[in-house]
Amino acid sequence: MDKPVRFLLRSVDVLHDFYVPEFRAKMDMIPGSVTYFWVTPTKTGTYEILCAELCGVGHSYMRGTVTVVTDEEYQDWLTSQSTFASLSS
Repeated sequence: MDKPVRFLLRSVDVLHDFYVPEFRAKMDMIPGSVTYFWVTPTKTGTYEILCAELCGVGHSYMRGTVTVVTDEEYQDWLTSQSTFASLSS
């Protein structure tokens, strides 16, 4: 929350459109390319990610979530993640 976040987006099959209504942000995902956009969330919560491009028969099932948390919550989560070094020992 209150920090800029860069979303890196790519598609491996067809044109998609990454859309989070609460962020007022949409970005096309083009096969073979990496696109990105920046957003600075100002409110914690869980927000739905939608595909805003009619991309095929699975279009209505293309949903996900993005969770905005405080810096303290993020640091707690980050320290609980495995590192590459810990996986190889």
